[in-house]
Formats: sequence, C-alpha cells, structure tokens
Amino acid sequence: MAGFVKEVAPREAALDEIEKRLNFPWNYKKTEAALCEAAGRRCAEAVVSPAPYPPFSRSLRDGYAVNHLDAAGATPGTPLFLSKKGEVRMGEAPNFKLSLTEACPIPTGGMLPEGADSVVMLEDTSEAGGWVEIRRGVQAGENVIGRGEEVAEGEKLLPAGSLIDFRTISVLAAIGRAKLPVADLKISILSTMGVSWFFSLWEKKPPLLPDFSAYPLLAAVLGGCFIGIGVGLIVRQGGSSGGDDALALVIGKITGWRLSRAY
Repeated sequence: MAGFVKEVAPREAALDEIEKRLNFPWNYKKTEAALCEAAGRRCAEAVVSPAPYPPFSRSLRDGYAVNHLDAAGATPGTPLFLSKKGEVRMGEAPNFKLSLTEACPIPTGGMLPEGADSVVMLEDTSEAGGWVEIRRGVQAGENVIGRGEEVAEGEKLLPAGSLIDFRTISVLAAIGRAKLPVADLKISILSTMGVSWFFSLWEKKPPLLPDFSAYPLLAAVLGGCFIGIGVGLIVRQGGSSGGDDALALVIGKITGWRLSRAY
C-alpha cells in the first residue's frame, strides 16, 4: 500500500467536506435558549459576529496614550517631554483628538483617543506642571488592543452543529448575544443499554435463546426483522441507538431510500 495515500487533508477541511457531502446539519427542531442555559447543547445555526470585538481600540495598561513617534528614543537618561491633554475615563469615549507632542492619561481598558496609537506604562512616566515625562519609547500598537483584533466583523464564531461549552459562551456573551438557536435533539441511551444487557444475558444464560448457528440465513432474516422493528421505534421518537442507526440514516439521506431499505 506504499504510495497509496498521496496527501492527507487537514482535519477541519475533511470535516467540512463530509458535512457538505452529507448536507449536514439535517432538518431538526430548533428552539431559542438563553445563553446561560445553552451549555452542552448543539448550535442550530452558524453564529456570525455582527460587529468587531473589541468595538474600539483600548489600552492594556494604566499610563499615557501617545503617538509612538513622539516617544521614539526615550530612555531614563534622555527622557522626552510631552504636553498633557485631557483625560480618558472608563466607560466614556474621549471627546478630543490627540495631536503630536501631546499625551493623555488613560486607564486599563480605556478607549484610545483619536491620534494615539500606543500607551506608555505609568511606571515609565512622571507628570508635573502640565508636562508628561516619557522615560521609555514605545512602538505602534504597544500596550494596546486594536478594534476587531480579537473578533472581526462577519467572522464565523460557531458553525452549525457545534457543541456549546463555557468557552464559546464567554465569546458569545462578549459580542452581546443573549439567546442562541439550539438543536432540539433527542438522544436515546435506553436502547443502547438494552442491547448491552441483552448480549450480557445471552452470554451468561445461552439456553434462553435458540441456537441458529446451523441456519445462518434464518438467523440473518430474524435479526434484520427485530433490528428493523427496534430502529423504527427509536427513530420515530427522534432518537438513535447506536452507530448502525446513524449509518442507516446517513445512507437514507444520501440515497433517498426508506430506512428499512437502508438497513
């Protein structure tokens, strides 16, 4: 078999191809669930971010917002001095524009004023008489998270059918989602437990069941009939008892066959 496999597709690409060929996800009931109640369920629709996150450029440190060109080359031995202008407050958008040679106090999480592209940390500055001493140079974007840097507008956050966990809930909460369409799936474990119990009983007490080893055709026909009846009952209730049922559903979906024929 050497040389048979020429290229292995990435996992995500393979899953996307399987979903496309099987036309997954299939039709199922959808319900709206509060975000706090959606953990452990499956997303019924793809979730796309309606806006960038964060919605504005913000500071990652307490300090002074500056244009990085004004702080270039600053050191403790050769500091630079910028004039102080305004102040950024938490929860408020600055109503002024920062020009060259100006610096503005800003808290962690504060919105960067127009004209600033970086933040000098508080411990690298001093303020006196309306002047701000800069003792360390910064690069563009330093100590700042830009608008849309974590999540871009229109970015797909969850594909349909994804499992919703607390990690994804935190992301959805950050973009302002309070509710989520989830798939109303029924999962039957009773049938799987029944099969396991049945085989266990058969192994422990063989005389309870007739021996059809000499009649393989009869055994196959009877087995198919009983499986078909059981599967029909399970699927009618919206459940699935195991991998063979799922395979039959897939075959029926692709070929258009009735479930009995797929089995």
